[in-house]
Amino acid sequence: MLENGKSVIAVETKTDLGVKHVNAHIKRIEKLRKIARFNGKEIYGAMTFAFADKRQINHALKCGLFVLKQPDVLNVSILDFPVGHNAKAW
Repeated sequence: MLENGKSVIAVETKTDLGVKHVNAHIKRIEKLRKIARFNGKEIYGAMTFAFADKRQINHALKCGLFVLKQPDVLNVSILDFPVGHNAKAW
């Protein structure tokens, strides 16, 4: 969980990213909205993984989650959203 003023990002880390993991993370993010501590804050979600194929990555992006990829041990990159899709705030 990353928190900064009015924004919160709930990050889920998986070895193998699956569609079911994306959907489960979205349900957890929706539950955060009900916690008083997060009232008035924008809640975003992010997924990071070691292994995934394009289908799972695109599913996460199209659902409005940030997708973090680690191309090597020193770097993390945030993947671009497909055309017509953006980060979703819950």
